[in-house]
Amino acid sequence: MKYNLTCPKCEKKEKFSIKVEPENEGIYKIKCPYGHEFQIDILSQHFQVLFENGLQALSDKYFIESFTSFSSSYERFMEYFIAIVNMSNNIPKEHFEKAWKTMSSRSERQQGAFVMLYLQEFLTAPGLLSNHIVELRNNVIHKGYFPNEKDCISYGNVILNFIRPIIQKLKENEKYGWYIIGSANDFGLRYLNKKIPQHLPYKIFPTNREFDETDKKDLPQLLKDRRN
Repeated sequence: MKYNLTCPKCEKKEKFSIKVEPENEGIYKIKCPYGHEFQIDILSQHFQVLFENGLQALSDKYFIESFTSFSSSYERFMEYFIAIVNMSNNIPKEHFEKAWKTMSSRSERQQGAFVMLYLQEFLTAPGLLSNHIVELRNNVIHKGYFPNEKDCISYGNVILNFIRPIIQKLKENEKYGWYIIGSANDFGLRYLNKKIPQHLPYKIFPTNREFDETDKKDLPQLLKDRRN
């Protein structure tokens, strides 16, 4: 993962770029170009980090890692959607986490829960992945098929176009908007509990910003930007 940061210990707040390996907790140890060491809390959702990792792996031509990251992003986004909707319906977090454990290792159950909850909230079924894309995913994940660049671009673009409109639908509804914004830092808990500087990165998926020109780009355009 690549981030543009400023060092909290430097007098001149000059931005510098740094690459890090994704961490589950989002806490990174950084050394700036002038040798200052510090920690920083990168505020982002798992599905965002996974998709960004898939895009970076694709840019670097690591096609299996790219494909599996896109696939994981799809699954983690369904979890994110279910969590946001449950919170907006005043379901206690501990109750959601207990229920999620019963399906956390079963992607079919997760998708079933996502479909039914989406139907309940919006009175229409969500558009899911086509049979062709599901078959491609199963061949890579379960049958050892080696995806090429074209496969990764095709698959990643489908995931991109699956997630974006759902985020837009959620953000346009006041019922969910506050929960999307607050979820970036666990509704203030990360800020209150950790004396570590926070960084809100500019993400492909606009959970913590307004929609802009980036959100009109497809995966080939985002990949071109990444490689330039």
